[in-house]
Amino acid sequence: MIFENVRLGGGKTRAFTLVELLVVIAIIGILIALLLPAVQAAREAARRMQCTNNLKQIGLAMHNYHDAYRALPAILNYTGTSAVSSGQLNHPYWAWQMSMAPFMELQTLCDFFQVQTNKAEDIAVAVVAGTPEGLAWYEVMKKPLPAFSCPSDDGDGTRRTREFGSPNARLLPNVHPLGSANYVANQGVGQGQLNADRFPANPPWNQPAHGPPRGPFTTNSWHNLGAISDGTSNTFGFGERDTRHEAAHWFAASQTGDSPQSAIGVLGRTIVHINHPVTRNASGQVTPENGAKGFASRHTGGANFAFMDGSVHFLSDTINSVALPDNNVWTAATGIVNVNGLGVYQCLSVRNDGRAVAIP
Repeated sequence: MIFENVRLGGGKTRAFTLVELLVVIAIIGILIALLLPAVQAAREAARRMQCTNNLKQIGLAMHNYHDAYRALPAILNYTGTSAVSSGQLNHPYWAWQMSMAPFMELQTLCDFFQVQTNKAEDIAVAVVAGTPEGLAWYEVMKKPLPAFSCPSDDGDGTRRTREFGSPNARLLPNVHPLGSANYVANQGVGQGQLNADRFPANPPWNQPAHGPPRGPFTTNSWHNLGAISDGTSNTFGFGERDTRHEAAHWFAASQTGDSPQSAIGVLGRTIVHINHPVTRNASGQVTPENGAKGFASRHTGGANFAFMDGSVHFLSDTINSVALPDNNVWTAATGIVNVNGLGVYQCLSVRNDGRAVAIP
């Protein structure tokens, strides 16, 4: 069978045989197979660089916020005209992303939701009620924001939370998934509720029995950079969480509970290791006892973290990590009990453990 005629020097013609053609195709296939991993690696390198840049912008926004307010943003911030009371513990609070949005060229987002006058729960009530304003708000709420999205994540851009808080709170039910985010604020090692130092005259909530978590950020409590006695270059403030580990969201969350739909949706803890395995229940939701609490990414071998000095570092998931249970680390009276029992990863998440560790 003749596929192509080639004229030779003596005027004769010669044809490519089927075998020769198959050999050429095989060689091309081998070259593509060799090149494809390199192309994929180059694309992932570009995506990882974009993720690094996102975290750099978050770190810069954090410093600009600090310059403006002489304090760090709260992980969750209860705003609005109503007084704060213990009965509102389960209600939605604005997430840290909304506090930092004006410093990330997202002032129009805050203006749209009227963050300075509205409470996040007001937005949720309007969305569930289906008011015209609520419908307009939800059209924005259900979309991811590029500034808080890692391009390596393969999720669909939504986070299907069941609710903001307990069943008696004002909720956004499962029929209202929120736009996802891939960056969470660092709360430290253990769990901690609303800090009382923001309300010294009449603190509405007490710390849990194991004491404050000692991360750079907490709920409705604004530390400043001076509170990071371990050094801003030795303490990270933000890190990644991917869709496999129940990605974050950027809008709001409730204060209470450790289920993925509560404050865990906007904060991370080092009580579990980087890229800690996850399990899901019969409904497909990540169980609250595992990786949904921590930091994770789709980058091979670790995740990106923004440190409090504004630098971004990739921490390997093989970093020394000893995630002790809360009651082996904290007491309400003394704080950290066993500093030497913490891993390097945990020490990098704590602002004042007094133990000098270097970034690996």
